[in-house]
Amino acid sequence: MKTKNRLFKAIVAIFFMGTLGANAATWEPPLTIQNTNVASTQSKISCDHMGNAAAAWIEGGNLYVSYRSSGGLWEAPSNPGFAKGDILDICTDQAGNVTVVAIAHSGAGDTVTPVYRAYGSGTWVVTPNFGAGGNANATASISVSCISSGTQAIAVWSNSSSNTVSSSYRSGATWGAVLTVPGIASITSSSTPIVQMRPTGNADLTLITTVAGAQDIYISSTTLPGGTWSAVTSTTRLNFTATPEEFDFAMNSLGNGVVLATSTVSPVVNSAFLTGGSWGAPVTVDTHTSKQGKVGISDSNVVTGAWFEVTGPSTEIYAATAPFSGPWTTFPSPIDSGTPNYLNLSVSGNGDTLLGWTHNGQIYALVGEGTAFEPSTTMIDSNATLSDACIGSDGTGWTIWTGGVVGSEFVKSSKTISSVNPVTSLLQALGKKRLIYQKGLYP
Repeated sequence: MKTKNRLFKAIVAIFFMGTLGANAATWEPPLTIQNTNVASTQSKISCDHMGNAAAAWIEGGNLYVSYRSSGGLWEAPSNPGFAKGDILDICTDQAGNVTVVAIAHSGAGDTVTPVYRAYGSGTWVVTPNFGAGGNANATASISVSCISSGTQAIAVWSNSSSNTVSSSYRSGATWGAVLTVPGIASITSSSTPIVQMRPTGNADLTLITTVAGAQDIYISSTTLPGGTWSAVTSTTRLNFTATPEEFDFAMNSLGNGVVLATSTVSPVVNSAFLTGGSWGAPVTVDTHTSKQGKVGISDSNVVTGAWFEVTGPSTEIYAATAPFSGPWTTFPSPIDSGTPNYLNLSVSGNGDTLLGWTHNGQIYALVGEGTAFEPSTTMIDSNATLSDACIGSDGTGWTIWTGGVVGSEFVKSSKTISSVNPVTSLLQALGKKRLIYQKGLYP
């Protein structure tokens, strides 16, 4: 009877989540990229489809970068320049070239520090800083996107004092003039503009701002190289049914994009889809107050989203998948509950998925494929806070985090090193009663 019950539960889980194609991942022990004697305020990681990864972090007002080739260890960190706060971003294009951008402070005002590493070169190239524009020293965020065609990249940053969003475009090794997105009158801590490049080289921008009294996610686009941005107006909002407080924007290699937005004041998780350069009508994902929504899209146009659902003093992690343009299917029970934080989600072109978060000072990860997650989570490290996660189309998952105690901080990383056959994963799930549809981390 017990065996029949377990089999029934497995069938139910497969019905809701799709086939358990995601292997149960094995993670290597945490590797220290750098020990520090000052706190590292932010770290980012980016990966390619060949099993390589690049990391960037800010420590004591300095930007650091490192690289790990497939099968190798992390290189000794390089310090390409100064940086302020936690304002940096990183991307890797389809050919494995890495671009890092960070905001640095100078006496004349904020500047952008661009760093580039060509695939296989073994060298970080630092381009001279250029002025960020806007009011001095008030840059609030930065976002970068890159494609392999022409080794193009575009960086977008916001300034909370001058209420501006500016950008610069790179072709090859040369960054162009700083351009300002017209029509923006308000930049807040929640604005966080995100830019994505289409395979054609054109770019799309999303941000939270207020136009004519309406706070929403607004859009702008530019035709590259060198094109100006379209104006942000009352007609370029996504018209979400709930006032967004946080959002994420992802795009696949076909140029199809998706936005997912959360709000703690309105019980709706919203989404919208971009195809052919045009945004569709809002699509509801869930109907609960929420925060820290994340989204990704594979090259087969399968979309995965995750968010924290706020239920009184407790927070629960929920996830959902959708075909392009919806509708969404939410997994029937939370992945974790209690006090999880620092949610990260990455989706590869092949549809591999990595979900990571921190709970009570411990870092957890969950690997998936298509519309399914593996049957149990992995606790990667303790006394730490997850910063970022990435998964490549080769199936290698990466995490990066900071932690330690005052005077003995560190930047660490871990990656998946092996996987278990899907059938074995299912049998393990049946034996341990730890299918992901069950509430919480443990039965």
